[in-house]
Amino acid sequence: MSELQLNDVRNLLKSVKALDESYIEKWASYLGIKDIYKKVKQ
Repeated sequence: MSELQLNDVRNLLKSVKALDESYIEKWASYLGIKDIYKKVKQ
């Protein structure tokens, strides 16, 4: 995953106020990308 893609996800997480974070965390874990999700949440 490129830095540009990571920045796009960061911007999305910051701009959308009503995200269901527990749902996203569940799917990130299921898909094996929980470390990437944690990285973009920082």
